[in-house]
Amino acid sequence: MIGKESAQSPKDSSDAAQAVIGKRKYPAWLIPVGLFAIPLLLFAIYFKVMFAGLVNPDAMDFAQLARNLGAGRGFTTYVLRPLALEGRIDPSRLPDMTHGPLYPFILAISFGVLGAKDTVAACISGFFYIITVPVVYFFSKRLFNPTVALASAVLFTLNPLVLDYALSGLHVTLYIFLSSTLFLTLYQLSSLAKRNAGTPANRINGNLLTLAGVISGALYLTDSAFFWMIPALIGAVAIMHPLNRARASVCFTASALIVMTPWMLRNGLATGNPVFGLKGAEVWMNTQVYPGSSGYRLFSGEFVPDINLFNSILRKAMLGFNQILRTLPTISIAWALAFFLPSLLFQFKDKSAESVRRIALACFAALTLEMLFFSVQLPLFVGIMNVFMMFALAYVQHLIQQARLNRIGTFSFVGLLALTVIYPLINDMFLKDRPQPLRLSPTARDLGKMMAPGEICISDQPWVTAWYANRPSAWIPAKDEKMAELRKRLPQTHWLYLTEQTKSFSPSWEYVYSSLNRWNTACIIADVQKAPRPDEIVIDGNGQPLPEALSGFSSVAVPPVSNFPTGVVMAKMNTASAQNVVIPVSDH
Repeated sequence: MIGKESAQSPKDSSDAAQAVIGKRKYPAWLIPVGLFAIPLLLFAIYFKVMFAGLVNPDAMDFAQLARNLGAGRGFTTYVLRPLALEGRIDPSRLPDMTHGPLYPFILAISFGVLGAKDTVAACISGFFYIITVPVVYFFSKRLFNPTVALASAVLFTLNPLVLDYALSGLHVTLYIFLSSTLFLTLYQLSSLAKRNAGTPANRINGNLLTLAGVISGALYLTDSAFFWMIPALIGAVAIMHPLNRARASVCFTASALIVMTPWMLRNGLATGNPVFGLKGAEVWMNTQVYPGSSGYRLFSGEFVPDINLFNSILRKAMLGFNQILRTLPTISIAWALAFFLPSLLFQFKDKSAESVRRIALACFAALTLEMLFFSVQLPLFVGIMNVFMMFALAYVQHLIQQARLNRIGTFSFVGLLALTVIYPLINDMFLKDRPQPLRLSPTARDLGKMMAPGEICISDQPWVTAWYANRPSAWIPAKDEKMAELRKRLPQTHWLYLTEQTKSFSPSWEYVYSSLNRWNTACIIADVQKAPRPDEIVIDGNGQPLPEALSGFSSVAVPPVSNFPTGVVMAKMNTASAQNVVIPVSDH
């Protein structure tokens, strides 16, 4: 067995390990300060080298939600998904039913102080990365010893994947922080429960149970996928308190429900699904019947549950499991995950550490089950991978001790591991091509200036215009014949903002995009040659579903950005005169 005691023996190998980190000849405050200062400095450098603005669709979605929240419009979205368009709606105040509220709320506060900017969103996700480092250190120190704790903190700090999340403006670093704090709380709870097991009173620790429940609720408010962990956590709490299972479970569950219930009631009233809201429809998505996120582009009632869909969901689950197995090593440092697997065969003297490992595995299984039926989102695993990483590093230290390496051997081994950690970071920062800004953002900002208040645009990437144009943007329906229904429900749709992605939607959409793009290119050439621009073109109905729905939209010139094509075309609703050239859009 290995644990806190065995991790310090045999003496020779322990001395070698201590030589790597040095004997304590430093002030007591150095490590606590370094745990904040070093990640802060690294994040600042990484930000300077790698940040190119918000490029992730979910990051832009979160940002526009936060801006609406901070502007007093409530938890509303400018991304108008057809699936959410039920009854009479105000498109400027459409309730968002797909995201958790905690991260947008934190972003909204930050935007209120610093302004709604890409850099502010990135700094908030970076902030949670920075404060997670000391949590990882002190948690690992509680589980094992200072050597493993320092290695865990360094591995997490230098992980380029985590740094990418820190720059992304996503909520990933928030739930990494919350999950790491939750497992630390569960370890404390297990330790106290085992310590009090032999006492006559055998009381439960209400404060820690409440804290664990509140953090679990906060995880759910960050991403509803973490709801799947709640049953595993309730079971873990009950097992920790064999003589007070009911009281401990009720205390934990009640604390979590106090945090979650208001949001669940809101989801239930808005969508009929109190737990997942509109996101519950993702069970049917990412299948052969409804590929990708196309389900969000369907109107309510278009889902057809039949045997083909059921078989497609089962196939999605099997393919999802294979995808998880293939890409799981990319979540963290691959060698650390490899050492975790054999570490499962070892028992730790610290029974609370054993409990934490079992809970982490149960939560991993719960999230895996969630992904099989919803969609594979590997970042959800990252918070749990922190726990796996600690056990893997403890096992590495055990192997070093068993090998009885001398000082040179220990330095060589640790140096090799350090190289596997540092090189990917250096490669990302200095050897690979720098990330480029989202080339759509300048034209989206221009669109925001051209659109009048109350107008809506139709787009294949509505999150771009929702964030950068700060205007409501309707997602193109999955079926061309539903465009007329979209315009009927949203009569303020006066603009089109289409990107190259539109060409994959349907032949009609490809023809609309290509025609507008050719006209836009001709305008750019005319401007360069200082020649007259060609006459604007207008979409003609021509008796076909999509052209009829878009009839009257006329082309709007898009200026070139940084001397390369933007891949964007625009059109505005216009009662054009007959002299304008017409696009006779055809289905081919």
